[in-house]
Amino acid sequence: MTDETGERIRDLHWVYRCEDPPAVEAFLRANPDLLPYLGQSESRIAEHFPNANLRLVVEHDEGEAGSPAAEKLFILIETAGDTGDALDRLEKLDEAWSVDVCEATGDRLVIDLSYERPFNPSESV
Repeated sequence: MTDETGERIRDLHWVYRCEDPPAVEAFLRANPDLLPYLGQSESRIAEHFPNANLRLVVEHDEGEAGSPAAEKLFILIETAGDTGDALDRLEKLDEAWSVDVCEATGDRLVIDLSYERPFNPSESV
């Protein structure tokens, strides 16, 4: 018997850089319904952010007072250049696709910009 979810998760490493691979894998195993959206995301994001690096990060959301804490998987778009331009592109991506994804996944999958210095593979150790 093959582990289809595990294979799909391993395939994501070709597209995304994961900050904490075990946490991302555990989150996706607990939420395999997110995998089709991740599969669609590379091409959808590339329409608005060509050549951007993408990261997957699981973050613990404390939520509002009285509501339970929840984990979310973030696709962070690392892009260089003008912040205003990046925000405009993100707004267009939201209108075209990502707001629907957030709603369809109960806000468990969120697409946002990374405000850190973009990852440069030539600088990796």
